[in-house]
Amino acid sequence: MGFLDTIQGMQGRREDSSPAGQFDAQIAETERQLAAQFAAVGELYLKKHPNDYEQEYAG
Repeated sequence: MGFLDTIQGMQGRREDSSPAGQFDAQIAETERQLAAQFAAVGELYLKKHPNDYEQEYAG
């Protein structure tokens, strides 16, 4: 099984270094950053408007 593990490991590295793999990684990182920013905006909104926010957004 060591040989097959080596081949699979080499294949995984090759896919990660391909332009498509790099692009997918960039997209995933951007999506993670956007989600964090949206959460920060939501927290700030609730801090600034503690009494007049829409009830559907209550925790």
